[in-house]
Amino acid sequence: MAADKNDCTYEYDYNDRCDCSEDDKCGCSYPNNMPHDFDCVCSPNDNGSGDYDVLDCECGENFPDDVDFRTIRCRNFIVENNPEIDEENSGGRILVRDFAPDFIAPAVLADNQIDEEFHLSEYLKDSYGLLFFYPADFTFICPSEIIAHNNRLDEFYKRGVKVIGVSVDSKYSHLAWKKMPADIGGIGDIKFPLVSDITKQIAHDYGVLDDDGVAMRASFLIDKDGVIRHQIVNDLSIGRDVDETLRVIDALIFIEEHGEVCPAGWHQGDKGMRPTAEGVADYLKENAAAL
Repeated sequence: MAADKNDCTYEYDYNDRCDCSEDDKCGCSYPNNMPHDFDCVCSPNDNGSGDYDVLDCECGENFPDDVDFRTIRCRNFIVENNPEIDEENSGGRILVRDFAPDFIAPAVLADNQIDEEFHLSEYLKDSYGLLFFYPADFTFICPSEIIAHNNRLDEFYKRGVKVIGVSVDSKYSHLAWKKMPADIGGIGDIKFPLVSDITKQIAHDYGVLDDDGVAMRASFLIDKDGVIRHQIVNDLSIGRDVDETLRVIDALIFIEEHGEVCPAGWHQGDKGMRPTAEGVADYLKENAAAL
C-alpha cells in the first residue's frame, strides 16, 4: 500500500506504517511505528540474550496467522514472519511509494568513528537520502561503485542528498577496507557512512537479500518525507551508473518544484511535461522525433 502520512487507517498489512509520534497517535507504538491494538510495550531487554530492546510477548491474537508477533524489536521496525513464508518475503519487493524501512545498526562514519546505533531516519531527518546496498567488502565491482558515489559526493550534497552504503559485512571489515588505498583494492577515505548489516535484517527488509546471503546491487532514493520514490536492483555482476542516479534525483526535485512530470530521457535543463492530455500533445508535437 502506498504511504500516506495523513491517513492513519490500518488494515493489518504488516508492511504498512503510519506516521507516529510520542503521543501514540494512529495506534502505533513509538518509536518503531509498529501497528498495535494490544498492551505490549517495548522496554530494555534483561533476559541476557545479548540483544537490546527486545520484548517477547504473546500479543498477536488480532493479527493475521502468517505474522508472528512474539518478537518485537524496539527502536527498529522489524516483524518476524513465520519460517515457512519468510523466504518468499525476503526478496523481489517493490518499495516505491512506501515509507523506507527504518533501522538502527552499527556504521563507520566519514571520520572513521564507529556509531553503534546509526539511525537511518534520524540521520536523514528532512533531507533526501540515497541508500545503496552492495554485496560485500574486499570484492570486485563494489569498490568501483563506492568510489564512484564518493567522487560525486559534492553533486549529491548540492541536491540536498545524504548517501549511505550498506553491506552484510562487520563494522571492522568496513573500517579495514576504508584504510586500504584504492590502488591495492581498497576504497580509501570515503566520506559517507557504511552501515554494517551483519544480521542481514536490513537487506531482508528492503527485499534485496539474495540466496547466497549477500545484498544485491540495489539503490533506494528516499524523499524528505521518508518515502521511497525510486529503486533499482542489479544482479551482482552489473555495476550501477551513479550519473543516472543523479539524473533521477534532478527529476524528483524538478517535479516537486514545478508540478510537472519528466518524460523519457529528461535531464536537468530540459522541458517538463504538464500532466494533462493537452500537455502530452504539446510536448510530443515538439519532441517526439528526438525521443
